[in-house]
Amino acid sequence: MLKARSLLVAALIAAVPTLATAQFQAWQTVGGRVVLHFDDSVLEDAGLALSNVLTTTETFDEMTELMEAPLMGFVVDSTSDMLFLSGHNGSFLPYGILGGGVRVVGGFTLVSLSTGRSVDFSDFVIHAEPVRNDGPGGQDDPDYFFLSAGEEMLGDFSLCYVKISFEPEGSLYGGGSGGGHSGPLVRVKAWDLIVTERLAGKLGRPDLIGMTLGDGKVEANAGTFDGKWSYPPGQNPWTPYTGGGADEASSNADGTAVDVKLGILGSITQLGHVGTFPNGRAGLSTATTSCNVGSANVPWFAPMNENHPGIHQALYREMGGRFEQVGMAWVKHGFFALSNSQCIPCQNPSPGNFLGVGCSDTYGTSNNGDRMYLGPRDEWNVFDNTWECLGSYFDGTPVDCVRSTNGGGNGGVNHRLEAFDADLNNSGATYYYEGMYLVQQDVDIHNNVGSRICTMSWNGFSWSFMTPPAGAGNPLVEGPAIERWGEMRTQAGLGNVDGDVILAVETTDLGGGEWRYEYALFNWNLERRVSSFSVPSCGNATDFYFHDIDDQAANDWVAVDAEGNLTFTFPEVFLSGHKVAGALEWGYLYNFGFTSTLAPGTRNATLGIFDHGAGGDLLGVSTMAPECLNLSSTRMSPVVGELFAVEITGGTNEALIAVTETGGVPLPNALIIGPTPFVGGVATIPVIVPPAALGLTFKMIAGEVTVTPLTLLGLSNSMTIAVQ
Repeated sequence: MLKARSLLVAALIAAVPTLATAQFQAWQTVGGRVVLHFDDSVLEDAGLALSNVLTTTETFDEMTELMEAPLMGFVVDSTSDMLFLSGHNGSFLPYGILGGGVRVVGGFTLVSLSTGRSVDFSDFVIHAEPVRNDGPGGQDDPDYFFLSAGEEMLGDFSLCYVKISFEPEGSLYGGGSGGGHSGPLVRVKAWDLIVTERLAGKLGRPDLIGMTLGDGKVEANAGTFDGKWSYPPGQNPWTPYTGGGADEASSNADGTAVDVKLGILGSITQLGHVGTFPNGRAGLSTATTSCNVGSANVPWFAPMNENHPGIHQALYREMGGRFEQVGMAWVKHGFFALSNSQCIPCQNPSPGNFLGVGCSDTYGTSNNGDRMYLGPRDEWNVFDNTWECLGSYFDGTPVDCVRSTNGGGNGGVNHRLEAFDADLNNSGATYYYEGMYLVQQDVDIHNNVGSRICTMSWNGFSWSFMTPPAGAGNPLVEGPAIERWGEMRTQAGLGNVDGDVILAVETTDLGGGEWRYEYALFNWNLERRVSSFSVPSCGNATDFYFHDIDDQAANDWVAVDAEGNLTFTFPEVFLSGHKVAGALEWGYLYNFGFTSTLAPGTRNATLGIFDHGAGGDLLGVSTMAPECLNLSSTRMSPVVGELFAVEITGGTNEALIAVTETGGVPLPNALIIGPTPFVGGVATIPVIVPPAALGLTFKMIAGEVTVTPLTLLGLSNSMTIAVQ
């Protein structure tokens, strides 16, 4: 076998152009360690077990970029011969694995409890297969890393979405047989450990094909390779380096633009499950690829450095005329950027601490579900996409911006993209999963987010997910998933002081003179949250409906139909536990619905803002609602001195407005404004708020009248504006 390995490396060695030799340096692995993590809950659910585990090195808490526990460590055998390249700036060359493999001392046996079959992974090998890298429009890059039992190197596990870095002066932490080294180091890490058809066949378990069992990393010492080498057939050595290199993340102070888009939304899979089906909860995760389509390098440091991106993951269900959110994850913290060319040619490869111009980076499902890098959503200011380390979930005690937790002890579900069994695989439903990157100073947040359709089924021990290919009508659709649904969608926000929401509505003629109104309100990046939702109803609303992300009735928003408005209000009940909702936070979508005997027309909804601050505490959003006399305003939180308009919609004669309360105190005599004629069904009254009104609220109601004689024909809903 040693002779066979030598022949493999020798077959890759040949003369190369002088330019390539000058630009690239070849290295060979000469020692180190491999660390594996198998998800215990996944093994248990799949009826698998590990036996005969022989670890040969410790896994130290101070390892950089820790993985979620439990971990198994193995020494890299001195006969390892993986050959790879570094670029002119000392970083790993994308697609730069030339051949050979990393062999370990030690191993384990993987056992299928149902079939009684097992596979011996003693002294296993991690290796790469030659790949093409034609770039955008060329042949797709296959998964090119594998973990194989014995010397066969035929691929029992596929290692998908690997992250590779080369550190000319790296450090392998800890002592003993696996550590203490300081010098050139190659890291192959953050992969999804996926069962291949070959391994499933050995175990007699075709149901395991494609299942993700864990992740791992290689930390291998490297020595310079002075022999001749060549690219494997089909590689284009110039694709990764179409421009100059850089050693550091650049700022955009010179006017260059930060623009990171979600370039690929890969697979979605289950990583864990708790409870008994069909009354349990699933812990899911997705694979996401970011692409730097801007003109500035983007910092991509690991926590606890604050300058790194976040990744949002969510799951939605369209069913029965409603579009509802059924899954949500904590925010994944980015920590290392690859320099691939999955969207456009990579112009500026990096050593991992920034995403270079033109470059792409992928996080696999295991990595996006690794609790080492999943943190609470409310720690992110999503309006400016910033996160503070001090006092964060990662910080712990003492509060000093030093990581105090590795994300362990959370079972198979907590903090991942969590969904209830009861919300999955419902007959007649369509499911969409969504990814979104949070990047500071990004000039185009619409391309940061996208969604794809998925299907799922319960296979007896876990949820099995499938994503139809783009060619089968399932491309990545740019923008929030809610943009796929509704007869009318409106994006609205608080100007330049906070973010936006998207309100979608679908109306249905039920027959017999009844109409159904269904709303989906998505908080895209409004930092101060939403605490109420109100639409004009004319007192004609029944059969109220509300849906949030949890199954707790105690914190459901309360519906009241009064003063011509149907208003849903968060009761300010704060519950502890997992997957618990509250005020509408960023990235969440809530549903509201009712039935009316009035047909729909274009009307305004009013949102109450939960946290007081700049931009006001009320926000108006155009939508569809029962077609009756509607009082609204072009600004629900006008600024002193600002010109805005009060509007009455749905009349044909004259309009009067009565101001009935100021600052919450009823006026002894209402202030009457008007009459104003309706033109095209709308009466408009321009208003400039005087300085004396600063900080006050004004409640008012409108009426349609005839002037001669003065006759009231109908009343509108009440409306409150809050002056800031």
